[in-house]
Amino acid sequence: MDYYEALQFTKQTPAEIVGNMHSQAKRLYDHRVITLLEQYLAETKAWKTGINEKPFRLQDLKEDMLVTRDVITNNGLKLIPAGTKLSADRISKIISHNATDPVLGNIFVKAN
Repeated sequence: MDYYEALQFTKQTPAEIVGNMHSQAKRLYDHRVITLLEQYLAETKAWKTGINEKPFRLQDLKEDMLVTRDVITNNGLKLIPAGTKLSADRISKIISHNATDPVLGNIFVKAN
């Protein structure tokens, strides 16, 4: 089932639906579509997780920010898992890796 059909016809939460889609990513879905759908749901507040988060672009990242969603590249590599605190070294590695394998969408961090 696609996201909106599952939302309409099942009692699953948006997080559960996207989680199921992630588990089927290599078989049924392109990981890029699922990652960007997840980010869209977070930005539109359809993702009711209770986490106060905000999307940031690479050039706006600062030390001590807490990443709330996995940072995934175009090729499907997970650069940083959710819950990671950013350091200058990590930010520089993300930016460096972005030159050859771009980060999908924005990077979500905990808003103060």
